[in-house]
Amino acid sequence: MKRSGSVIDGKKYFDEIAPKYDHLRGSEIWSSLLSSIGSFDHKGSPVLDIATGTGLFSVRLAAQGFHVLGLDRNPRMLMQAMRKAREQHCSFQAVLGSAEQLPLLGNSIAVMFSTNAVHHFDIREHFTEVQRVLRPRGYYVVYTRFREQNARSIWGRFFPHFSEKEIRLYKPEHFERLDQEFPELALESLDEFSFEKPFSRDRLLQVARQRKYSTFALYSEAEFRQAYATFSSRLNHWSDKFYLAEMGRIVFRRR
Repeated sequence: MKRSGSVIDGKKYFDEIAPKYDHLRGSEIWSSLLSSIGSFDHKGSPVLDIATGTGLFSVRLAAQGFHVLGLDRNPRMLMQAMRKAREQHCSFQAVLGSAEQLPLLGNSIAVMFSTNAVHHFDIREHFTEVQRVLRPRGYYVVYTRFREQNARSIWGRFFPHFSEKEIRLYKPEHFERLDQEFPELALESLDEFSFEKPFSRDRLLQVARQRKYSTFALYSEAEFRQAYATFSSRLNHWSDKFYLAEMGRIVFRRR
C-alpha cells in the first residue's frame, strides 16, 4: 500500500484551516462513534483519538464523561482542542505526536479511534504502533471514506478531478489485508453506511472556497479556480433537497 503521486504541505494546510475547521467539518458520524466507544470495555484506560485535530469528536466525548487523550502532530489544531476543553471543563488531555510514533507505553490503551484521518498516515508504520499500544482485547475503530465512496460523492461527481487527485484513500480490501499482515490484530467488522445531507449550493461553494478537504491542496491555484467554476455551474442542475454522503467503519481487536 505504498503511495505515490502529488505531495501536499500538510502542516501548512492544517495550520491555515485550524481556526475554521469545526465550522467546515460535519459531525454526522457522532452517534455511531459514541455508540461504538460506549460499547467497549475501557479497562480503566483513557480513550485515544488519533489525529484529533481540533477535538471535533474527542472533546465532545470528554464532555460525555470519557477521559480522552487527543493526539495530533499539528500544534495549532491541538490549541483549538485545548481551548474547547477548557471552556467545557472536561477530561481531555492533548498529546503532541504522530500516528506513526505514538508517544505511549505498550499495552497501555484499551480503546482508540480515528476519524477521516487514516489516509494521512503511513499505514504500516501506524498499525505497527496500534499493535504495540493496544491492550489485549482492546479495540481500534477507524472511520474513513473509501476510494469508491469518494468517487460517488457529490465532490467526486461534480468537482473536476477530485476523485482522480485523491489517491490516498483506501479500499475495503486494504484493511482486510492488514488483518493478515498484523497477526495480533483481528478485523472484527468492516461496514459502510450512508446519511443524507441537506443540499445548499451556497454552503457547498463556501466549503470549497475555504478548502474543507485537503484534496484541494493537490490543485494548483489555476486548476482550482477552473474546477471551482465548473463545480458552481454543475450545482445549478441539482434538483433534490438532499445529497448522499457515505462512510466506512472498520473495527480491529487486539488478540
